[in-house]
Amino acid sequence: MELYRKVIGDIGGIAITNSFHPYYIVNQKGTTVWNAAYVNVYINEKQDEFSRNIQTNKAIYMVDMGPIFTEINVWPDTRLTYEENPLFSRYVPFIIPFLVYNPDKEIRWDYEIGECSIKCVISSDRDVISDTIFK
Repeated sequence: MELYRKVIGDIGGIAITNSFHPYYIVNQKGTTVWNAAYVNVYINEKQDEFSRNIQTNKAIYMVDMGPIFTEINVWPDTRLTYEENPLFSRYVPFIIPFLVYNPDKEIRWDYEIGECSIKCVISSDRDVISDTIFK
């Protein structure tokens, strides 16, 4: 839950308690870990309580999808190949999936990325201004 809060912020949702190699997040039928986690909570007899707590109390429910997603399903997309991304010959990509309630509230990750982009632009402009004024 600590990772969820660091990435998402103070918003309720569902934390999938597994990390996955990208080839494991979609099964042979096309169901993703996100779909399966949502259905897992939706069919639970306490679904109404879960939804209410996620919406009003910013609760985080943890769901284990590891036992369901155990087979490799190689995507037709080439972005995960060594040829297109040589970095993957040395490092293994992985995904930690979340389901977040309330898309109207900015997720912490998006905010942090936005702040970084603004700082980079300001820093870049400062260099240009500095070069123009002092050279």
